[in-house]
Amino acid sequence: MAFLHANITRDNTKFLNGALVGERDVFQVDQGLGIGTKFSFFNRHQRAITRFIPLLQVEEGAGKAAPPVLVLHGNYGGCVGDLPGYEAFTLGGPCSVRGYNMGEIGAARNKLELAAEIRVPVKSAFVSSKDYYISRGKSSF
Repeated sequence: MAFLHANITRDNTKFLNGALVGERDVFQVDQGLGIGTKFSFFNRHQRAITRFIPLLQVEEGAGKAAPPVLVLHGNYGGCVGDLPGYEAFTLGGPCSVRGYNMGEIGAARNKLELAAEIRVPVKSAFVSSKDYYISRGKSSF
C-alpha cells in the first residue's frame, strides 16, 4: 500500500502579554492507494478551525496583564472508500474530549467536534475544567 499525505496550515497566532490570540486553520488530506485486490483504497480529509478571541482590549507590553480569551474550535473529519480500522478518527483525548484517553470513547469514519472555552489568567496555580460530549449514531468503527 502506498500512502500520500498533504497538510496546509495557516497560523497567525501570537502571544499578547502571555495569552495566545489570533487564528489557526488546518486542512489535511490522506490518500491510501491500494495495490492488488487485498489492499484498501481510501481518502481521509480533515479540517480544523480555531479562533483565539481576546475579550478585553489590553495594552501590550512587558509586565502588563494578559486578557481573558474566548477559544472557539471546530474539527470536521471524513473519509471515502475502504478505510482500515486503524486509520479511523479516534474520539477522546486531549485534542478532542479531555478527561478521556486517546480513543477511549471510540473511533469513527466521520466526526464533527465543536468546542468553546474561556481562558482567564490567574496569578496562582488553579486549574478547573468541565467537558461534555454528545455521540450521534455509531461511535465505534
